Amino acid sequence: MTHSTVEAEILAGEVPDAPVTVWPLMVDLVGTKVSFKQRRDICFLGRYRHPPNVDAVFYFVREVLPLIWAVRPEIRFIIASANPTLDLQDLASDRIIITGMI
Repeated sequence: MTHSTVEAEILAGEVPDAPVTVWPLMVDLVGTKVSFKQRRDICFLGRYRHPPNVDAVFYFVREVLPLIWAVRPEIRFIIASANPTLDLQDLASDRIIITGMI
């Protein structure tokens, strides 16, 4: 079982005889009354025992966030989810928030 057709195609290529079912993630979008102009922070939600998520956060902090802060220094980057690595926790500051499990 997978959540995307792309993943299903990869699995079918790797294991042609395996039964693969696409079960899309389904959520009800609640929306918000806060306008886009009133929003300010950026959040990365991911599982931090998954190394690509850790790599993505470090890339964002090194390469992208300085560009954002050059224009909007008040923006905070919120790193959310369980099991942040120690090196991720070391990023914590007044503008980089590590939430832990949410």
